Amino acid sequence: MKDHTGHIYPEGTKVARYTVYQDNNNPFSGSFCLTLKVDLISFGKGNVSPEDVTITNEETVRDVGPEGKEVIHNKDADYIQWNQDEFLQHTDNRVVDHSELTNAIKDVQMWIDTKSKSYMDQYVEGVKRALNKAIKVNSMTEITDYQIHQEFLNLNSPVAGAKLKGDTKPLEEVINSAKELIKDPNEFVNQESVTKFQEILNQYISELNNTFAQDVVPDIELINTHLKNLVRKDGTPVPTINTNIPKVEKNVLSAAITNAKGKIIDPSKFTSDSVDKVKKSVEKGESLLVNNYVNQEQIDDITEDIWDSMARLVRVDSSSQPSDPSLPPVNKIELSTAISNAKKSISNPDQFTVNSVTAVRNAIKSGKSVMGDIFAIQSKVDTAVKEINDSVSKLVKVSSPTQPTQPSNPGSSQPGIPTNPVQPSVPTGDWTYTPMTAVGYIDYVAGYGIAVYASPNGAFTGTRLMHGTTCTISEKATNKDGYTFYKVGDSQWIRAANVSFTPVNYVELSGAVTIKYKKGYGVNLWKSASVTGGYYPGRKLMHGTSWKVFGKQNGFYRIGGNQWVQGDYATYKK
Repeated sequence: MKDHTGHIYPEGTKVARYTVYQDNNNPFSGSFCLTLKVDLISFGKGNVSPEDVTITNEETVRDVGPEGKEVIHNKDADYIQWNQDEFLQHTDNRVVDHSELTNAIKDVQMWIDTKSKSYMDQYVEGVKRALNKAIKVNSMTEITDYQIHQEFLNLNSPVAGAKLKGDTKPLEEVINSAKELIKDPNEFVNQESVTKFQEILNQYISELNNTFAQDVVPDIELINTHLKNLVRKDGTPVPTINTNIPKVEKNVLSAAITNAKGKIIDPSKFTSDSVDKVKKSVEKGESLLVNNYVNQEQIDDITEDIWDSMARLVRVDSSSQPSDPSLPPVNKIELSTAISNAKKSISNPDQFTVNSVTAVRNAIKSGKSVMGDIFAIQSKVDTAVKEINDSVSKLVKVSSPTQPTQPSNPGSSQPGIPTNPVQPSVPTGDWTYTPMTAVGYIDYVAGYGIAVYASPNGAFTGTRLMHGTTCTISEKATNKDGYTFYKVGDSQWIRAANVSFTPVNYVELSGAVTIKYKKGYGVNLWKSASVTGGYYPGRKLMHGTSWKVFGKQNGFYRIGGNQWVQGDYATYKK
């Protein structure tokens, strides 16, 4: 063995270790040390893995006095300057098994990529630090099996201890409503209390990302208690704020826990490591099962973990364990991996079309159902894997339509492709401006757009408005020759000939749509019949609400003026 200075410690070098436990069966544990001083606490450096030590003549030092005692001190090298956790390294070329730590690194990286958003930020940062350290240790060429295993434990510990975030959306809504109710302290008898309450609400907002799951409801109740204690000068009561926290479905988690316990009822059939993973996931699942402050995503994640741990159970000796012919072995590891990868691929769904994201979500849902089906045969599992992978491969990115190339000679453009001239062919002349308010629809050619000009007879701005999109018109300009332009923004004018006041490809409807999304949540209200047209920030159509419908275009329902909702999240009824 050699230390960090390169000094070699030959076979036969004495080492020592200590214990603080009175356990006659296993009185000592942990590493040996090249130097060890026993005082009120024990202090040792120059660690040597137990696997590299042979105990030939064990001597026990007891009854160390208050002055302490130096049990051992190898003086061949200056290891007093070492870090306390530094180990001696092997000088030979024996192979150390890194697989345990390598697999743990992959698992933790997957946890960070797919599950960390459900956990408190400070705990996630701790996991990331442990992961970086584990990667560094795993890359070392001179290391012991003992060090590998210790790093494996060090890496898994912060993951196991990570605390779940609360679903803070209901709390945030209550905070904002409370701030609106007390925005003017002069309305209240005790203005100082109101000002203090405003500070408390601001603190709540700043700490939303670090709110524990179990604190959401108590925080909401505390805010309402504050409101009840406020008195307005005019005597009117301050209303409390009601909020609907989405109901969480836990039946699937309960079934997963029951199946997992039944699977390992005889743990001797499987390796201890694989059984421990099942037990840990079940233990965490049981804690969430009785927790009233978790959200559906957290329940779904731990359910998936339980099924995954069962899929990864490893039999001790398949040859000595007779198989049940009625239940042929099924490998679901690939399915579990496919589900995790698919969830990661749509972690930012806005960059893909709604239909392609919905297809992935449906495939994931079907895959989870197969994961939970203890009677699923291998062909069913393989089909689920294929469907998930196929849906991911067919994700379609949202992108602006390709603009037609401006031909150098307008008269030579290809037939069938519209031409957008840089300068409009409009006679010059005096313009008459008339204020107006209207919503217009670009009526041109599908996939192409019309030019936007700096003035009614000005230069091309480089911007185009695409066919079928909407625009808000604030002014009309006409000249003596009868040509008309509409103003659609500051220094932005378009030709009236390309504007319709009824939606293009528009079907008039009479009836209503009901929003179908997730209880307690809402969907975006869009500015046009296209996701590229943008949505109204802060305006949501809540699940279960109904809205009058005037028409439909491109899969969007128009519920009034320049307001649209995606058909994927709405049910139409005449």
